[in-house]
Amino acid sequence: MGRRALEKGRLARLSGGADDSSGEGGADGSGEDGGAAFEIVVLEYAEAVPRPSLARLEQNGVFTFISFAYYADEVIETWFSAEGAFLGVWRLSYQPENPLRWTRLVFSSGEGEQSASCFYDSFGSVTELAAGRGVWTAVNDEWGPRYLTARLLEELAVEADADGGMEAEAALERITRLDIQKDERALPVAALVFDGEREYVVEYRYRFDARGNWTEREELRYEEKSGLLIPTRRALTRRTLDY
Repeated sequence: MGRRALEKGRLARLSGGADDSSGEGGADGSGEDGGAAFEIVVLEYAEAVPRPSLARLEQNGVFTFISFAYYADEVIETWFSAEGAFLGVWRLSYQPENPLRWTRLVFSSGEGEQSASCFYDSFGSVTELAAGRGVWTAVNDEWGPRYLTARLLEELAVEADADGGMEAEAALERITRLDIQKDERALPVAALVFDGEREYVVEYRYRFDARGNWTEREELRYEEKSGLLIPTRRALTRRTLDY
């Protein structure tokens, strides 16, 4: 993502947008193209401290205003439209003695409340993220996350015909689990997937160019049958990089 740093002075400005030339992306966690262009301008600062108290966000020509309030263990952002309509409140809670060990983010609006909690290791890297009905955990080393696990609890609505032709809805729950192992390049090398019905293994193999960037990725999917892992699917991705 291309961006400009905050400029010094009473009016700070941050802008960015889609400018990802890495070519890597997808559900394997290796990144994806950025979003639309945006610009954030800090309009006012809190007195005597270099903390914003009012900011303006512009994205795709739509303006949003953000008011900040600071407390001992919490930062509150209140979001308004350009017409002054209330959009929602973000609450960031943390431990003042060590803010990089635990944080909790809550968004409240007229449609309800959503929250996410993060736990960190001694290096400040995220080891667990719990949001909604999902939990993501990571084991980190000097290169970053090497083992990632995601557990998602889904609610499924199923329609069933009852006696007399009436329909009834039954709520079902399904647990989805994804384990990913990465190498020192942060590339996935193996994954274990359980989609709520079956479990399978995905193996990733790569070919690299002289600069160390991958130009071919082979994905092999295996499923267990009669006690053996049998290959059931193969996908090949090739890419050309211009230097």
